[in-house]
Amino acid sequence: PDLSAEHLAAVRSVSKALQLQPDQVVVREGEEGDSLFILTRGRLEARGTFEGREITLGTFSPGDILGEVAFLNKVPRTATVRALEPSVVIELQGELTRKHLAPYPGLLNQLEVILQERVLKTLALLKKAEKRPDGNP
Repeated sequence: PDLSAEHLAAVRSVSKALQLQPDQVVVREGEEGDSLFILTRGRLEARGTFEGREITLGTFSPGDILGEVAFLNKVPRTATVRALEPSVVIELQGELTRKHLAPYPGLLNQLEVILQERVLKTLALLKKAEKRPDGNP
C-alpha cells in the first residue's frame, strides 16, 4: 500500500498473472522454487506437513502474499497451496525480480519486511498446531 508509482511500475515490469481453477496447485511442499505470489482474486488454502502429519496452515484472500519463505531464503517450498475457487495470482519470479528491482533497494527492503512478518505468522501457527493433537489450528 505504501509503494510509489515508480515502485509499482517496477513491480509490474517483472510480474505475470496466473489464472487458477479450483483445486489447482500453485506451489507444492518440498519443490524447488523462488517465485513470490500475490493473490488478487479468489481464495487459496495452504497445507503442510508438520511432525509427520498434514495440517492446514491457513487460507489466503485477495491481497495476501504466498511463497515468501522460498523467495527470501531460496529453500524448498514449505507448504502446498491450492485454489479453493477460481482465482488469480500475480507471480514475481525470484531471480528476475531481484535483478529488476536492484536499483530500488528501498522497495526490496519493504518487500523483505512484509515477507519476514509473514514468516513469523507461519511459525506462530506451527507452534500453535504443535500443541493440538489433531494438527488443526
